[in-house]
Amino acid sequence: MRSWRLILPAALMISLMLLGAIIYLIPQPGASEEWPLPPESLPFADLTSRLNSTSFSNYGFFLLGYQPIFSLGSGFDFPVGSNAYLYSAGYGNDTYLLLVVAKLPSAQSSLQFGARAVNQLREELPPEKIKYLFTDEMGFLSYSEENQSLSLWYGRSWFFEALASGPRSEDSINSVKKLINSCRG
Repeated sequence: MRSWRLILPAALMISLMLLGAIIYLIPQPGASEEWPLPPESLPFADLTSRLNSTSFSNYGFFLLGYQPIFSLGSGFDFPVGSNAYLYSAGYGNDTYLLLVVAKLPSAQSSLQFGARAVNQLREELPPEKIKYLFTDEMGFLSYSEENQSLSLWYGRSWFFEALASGPRSEDSINSVKKLINSCRG
């Protein structure tokens, strides 16, 4: 009987340590192929110079144009010191994509701006059709409905938003993420 009193606490302690180790090893969401974030040190001009007609066409797009922007609209301005472009592209013959690429002044401003954007979209979109996550390093939101998809992700002083409309909207967003991943430097 006395040996059980010694073995039981030791077994419990070992079980708790194993559980802690397993939880520690569970991967945390972060920059990945699904949510590609260039290094914070990569200059905006380096990334945008790689996002050209050829790189878009390599992933099934035809680039219609791009222009600098200072806001996401409705008074949702980028922080002072940010650089941002809005790209418009076709995907196949039937899907249209808008892509916002922005480099914010710091990782902290990216986290604040991105969280604000996610919160605004959470208020406007049906909750059962969105997925989102905030961490202390990055965040994302995705939304998909018939013939329309939205994906937003941010971190490391970067902010990306892709909106696609058409029967291949999800495919086009996956392709643009692969394109950004290929340009990470």
